[in-house]
Amino acid sequence: MVAVATILVVDDEPRIVQLVRDYLEHGGFTVLVASDGKEALRSARTGRPDLIVLDLGLPGLDGLDVARELRRDGEVPIIMLTARTEESDKLVGLELGADDYLTKPFSPKELVARVRAVLRRAESLRSPSDVIRVGPDVELDVSRMEARFGGRRIDLTKTEFQLLPPWPGSRAGCSLGLSCWMLCEAWHSSLTSGRSTLTSRTSERRSSRIRARRDLC
Repeated sequence: MVAVATILVVDDEPRIVQLVRDYLEHGGFTVLVASDGKEALRSARTGRPDLIVLDLGLPGLDGLDVARELRRDGEVPIIMLTARTEESDKLVGLELGADDYLTKPFSPKELVARVRAVLRRAESLRSPSDVIRVGPDVELDVSRMEARFGGRRIDLTKTEFQLLPPWPGSRAGCSLGLSCWMLCEAWHSSLTSGRSTLTSRTSERRSSRIRARRDLC
């Protein structure tokens, strides 16, 4: 199964958010939305999007500040949107690590095309060693600390991901079995909870079970 990319759209204009969301969902993407900088950072950290469409003119924490924080956390691709036309704004955005730039008003069809192009570029730049595939269903992205089972992203915390094998000296068969067991545990948890994130208590209980099982290897 081909994994569905998740796009976070950040803009304080509801009309633009809805328009962009409609076109992206029609294009086959999963869409998260945020209307200000703080919400955008929370959504980026919990939703782990594959790409962020980020408006520069946000209330409070503006788009440039959000981009700085995102770059401290990782390398998620960013397409910036803005009504600003000054070249200096574009240069600052690109220097902060934005992958592309669109000036309002813009064509939503062009935005979708740019999203696809940026995702293709990002995928081509990823080292093959960063992605570990276990059988036909399990995929571990080491650089992003993400796991997928059957093409669907599994909710693992960074601590849980770091507990994944292999470890130096571990037996290959045990490591393989534990990886699959962990992802099945996470899959079952996401299905039964009906939520995209885990509470800290649930996460700690699952981490404890993972550690106990890992110690058997």
